[in-house]
Amino acid sequence: MAAVGRLENLENLEPRQGRLQSSALELTIVIRHGILPDRARVALPEAFSKPDTIPQATDIITISCPSVPSGHAGTQPLGGPHVQLIILDRDGVINIDTGVPITSEHEWRAIPGSLDALARLNGAGYRVVVASNQPGLRRKAFDIEALNSIHHKMQHELIEAGGSVDAVFFCTCLPRDHCECMMPRPGMLLDIASRLRISLENVPVVGATMAAIDAARAAGARPIFVRTGAGGDKNIAELRPALEIYGNLAGAVDSLPAEMAPS
Repeated sequence: MAAVGRLENLENLEPRQGRLQSSALELTIVIRHGILPDRARVALPEAFSKPDTIPQATDIITISCPSVPSGHAGTQPLGGPHVQLIILDRDGVINIDTGVPITSEHEWRAIPGSLDALARLNGAGYRVVVASNQPGLRRKAFDIEALNSIHHKMQHELIEAGGSVDAVFFCTCLPRDHCECMMPRPGMLLDIASRLRISLENVPVVGATMAAIDAARAAGARPIFVRTGAGGDKNIAELRPALEIYGNLAGAVDSLPAEMAPS
C-alpha cells in the first residue's frame, strides 16, 4: 500500500489501478488537482459495478481531488448490473457542521440518526460515495494525516452502525481558484460519474449547502437538501424552487426507492 504522508510528500505516490486491498479501515488519500501530475489520476476499480467484487468496508477508500478533462461524460457501467448510487456531502449531512472546519478526528461528530440512515441506504442496495469541499487542507488548517484520521473515524463508526461508504472524493481548491471540481461547480460529481461509468441522471445528491445543490443540478443529478447544515439555509425554498427538502438524512432516505435494479 502506498504510504500516506503529509501534503508535501504526496508527489511520490504512484497511480493505483484495479482492485485495491488494505487492512481494515485503512484509507489511501490521493490528491491530484494542483499537486500531482496528470499521470497520477487515480481510477476507482471497475469492480465497483460488479456486485460480487464490490469493494468492502475493509478495502482502501480512494480519495481524490479531480479536475475533469473536457469531453468526459457519464455512461452506463461497463459490464455488470446497474449501480444504485447516492452521493452525500459530508459536513452537515453525515457529521455536525458548526461552520468551522473540522481539523481532527476528535472534532468529528455524527449527526444523530445519520449513521443509521446511511446503513439503511447500504441495506437497500445503494453504493454510497461522499463528495466534499475541503479547502482547509490547502489553507493548512489541518494536514493530510488529520483528514485521513477523520475519515477513518467516520468509516469506523459507520461500520459499527451497520453501514459504510464506498469512496470519498474531496476538493482542496480555494474559491478564488475558480476550479471545476469545487462545488458549486459540477466537476467533482462528473468525475465520480466518469470513474464509475454511470450516468448521474436521477442519482440523488444530498447536501446541506446551496453549493452542493447547485453542483448537483449542474451535473444533471437529483439534488436533495437537508436542513442539518451550519446555517440551515431557511430561505432555500424561495431561492431554489421545486427543490426536495428534508429535515435530515433520514428523511431524505425515506424518499428513495429501496430496491436495486434486477441483475
